[in-house]
Amino acid sequence: MRSHAEFRWSYWRYCGRQTSRILAIFSVGAVTFLGIWLIVGLVNPMENPTVRSEAAMTFAIIVVLAAVGLTMRHAAREARLDPGLVCPWCDRPLGYLYGIIVLSSGNCPHCGERVLEE
Repeated sequence: MRSHAEFRWSYWRYCGRQTSRILAIFSVGAVTFLGIWLIVGLVNPMENPTVRSEAAMTFAIIVVLAAVGLTMRHAAREARLDPGLVCPWCDRPLGYLYGIIVLSSGNCPHCGERVLEE
C-alpha cells in the first residue's frame, strides 16, 4: 500500500500533465486561428474581416476538438503508466476525479478496498 503523501504526489503530477496538455491544445488552437486568419487575408485581401475571422475560428475549433479527443483517448492509458494510480485490488485507474475520492477516503472508488495506508 502507498501512503497518502506518495499518492498525493503521483496524483498531482498526473493532474499537472493533464493541465499542461490542455494549455498546449488551446495554444495550438490559437496559433491555428492566427495562421488561417493571416493566410486568408493574404489570399484574398478584400475579404470581409468578419468572414475571415469566422473561417479561421471554425478551422481552429475543429483542430482543438480533434486534439481534445485524442487527449481524452490517451488519458486512461497514461493514468496506468504510474503504478501508484492503479488499484492493486481491481486494477482500475485512480486518476481523473477518482484521485480526490481516494485522497479523502483512502479507498478505491471502484471496488471499495483500502488502497492507502493510515
